[in-house]
Amino acid sequence: MARKPTAGAKQCAESAVVVSLMQVATHCKIKLQTLDDIRVEMSRVYRECRAGKLDITEGGKLSYQLQGIGKMIEASVIEKRLTALENVIQNDSVQDVEFVEIV
Repeated sequence: MARKPTAGAKQCAESAVVVSLMQVATHCKIKLQTLDDIRVEMSRVYRECRAGKLDITEGGKLSYQLQGIGKMIEASVIEKRLTALENVIQNDSVQDVEFVEIV
């Protein structure tokens, strides 16, 4: 009884299962906590596309998703800073205010 390939895999003529590169790549943890992390990852995707290691269509999709993550990080930092400023204005107090620099 032949096994069916899993999602993201292709069936070869010899009945061997070849797993796509993207399926393997999703198992590693990538640090995406800061805008600098996003920049590093986007640069990696770009270099892999230029080297032919990653399909340009997949690279474009990943870059688009990374842009979205970057926008969310930026919005989150701005929101925190705005909240801190609003608290200072309401309390007329400047103590315990910490600003996070957007890099």
